[in-house]
Amino acid sequence: PQIIVDVSSASYIDSHGLGTIVYYHTLMQREKRRLIILNTNIDKSSYLNKLFELTNLDKVLTIVSRLA
Repeated sequence: PQIIVDVSSASYIDSHGLGTIVYYHTLMQREKRRLIILNTNIDKSSYLNKLFELTNLDKVLTIVSRLA
């Protein structure tokens, strides 16, 4: 029912990588499944946190800092 993508160790994601994440997010939604992005880096000024915020993907994707 869900796929978890851990980006915690990633220091960079390019536009192709973001497009791939959005593509699979869309596919998963169509099948009533969830794509969860795990980012344990809580530093709001980190590259990935800024990237998700600037692209507004933080409002579209399910991004968590820890798994329940």
